[in-house]
This record gives sequence, C-alpha cells and structure tokens, in this order.
Amino acid sequence: MRRASEFIREQGWVVIAVEDEPAQIGRDEAPNIEHFDQALVEDEVYVFNQWPVDDADDQTRH
Repeated sequence: MRRASEFIREQGWVVIAVEDEPAQIGRDEAPNIEHFDQALVEDEVYVFNQWPVDDADDQTRH
C-alpha cells in the first residue's frame, strides 16, 4: 500500500477520496488473474480504472 501511494504521488496524481480500502486476496479471488501473475513476476503491478464523475463541476477527476 505504501509503495502504491508513493507511485501515485510520483506520477503527479492527487488522491481526493478512496472508494474501497485495499485488501489482500489470493489468486483464485483476483478479478484479473493475468495482473496477479504479473505481480508475482515483477513484484508490483498498477491498474488504473478511470471513469467520468457526474458531479465533477467541470473538474477533471479519475
């Protein structure tokens, strides 16, 4: 979690809210097994899901 937070800040992103707290899961529970396997090989994987926010008041948010 700490490394992921550092990575996000290094990319210039600012976290304004967290919808779901991170949780440790096993491979069988992974939403995308390929990402899980890639993390085993590379030690870390970051997947960013972006979508428009309806009440963004003309601000860009992801």
